[in-house]
Amino acid sequence: MSRTNHDDHFNDPLRDPLLANVPVVDGFKVLGKVRLTCCLGGGGMGAVYRGVHRSLKIDVAVKCMLLQPGADAEDRERFQREAQLAAAITSPNLVRVYDVDEQDGLPYLVMEHVDGCSLRALVRREGPIPQEKAAELMLQVVGVFTGISLTLQPVVVAPSAPSGIAIGNAETAFFL
Repeated sequence: MSRTNHDDHFNDPLRDPLLANVPVVDGFKVLGKVRLTCCLGGGGMGAVYRGVHRSLKIDVAVKCMLLQPGADAEDRERFQREAQLAAAITSPNLVRVYDVDEQDGLPYLVMEHVDGCSLRALVRREGPIPQEKAAELMLQVVGVFTGISLTLQPVVVAPSAPSGIAIGNAETAFFL
């Protein structure tokens, strides 16, 4: 399944094929304790939705993993390990992880919602970022890794795409 932000049926969680097996409660798709309100973005690996945590009464982001044909337990375990690692790191520039679970065969991660846009969207909207500003944002993102304890399992960090970095309204960079 290919995903783009331009397809209307992907922006509405009720019509999103990735969420086909997710139950509808009071007119909203519900994953765990989260009522999904809209799709924030997606790609070949899955999608991220905005939602409201029904118990905590806060806005959250929910990352759903798109399981490719032939996906196995190892893919699910990797998703789980990434969530555990993110939850173990404390940094003002890393979104907080609230939960990781699986429902109806769909692995998902509940995390802090950042008001703002992705670095990719910022560059598309405003063009190239001046060097000083780009360096400032990247230093914030790199700072996340200073919070990794050497007692944690070895960590391999793949280069993040511009869509994996959020720019908050206060021009603060967050590693997603």
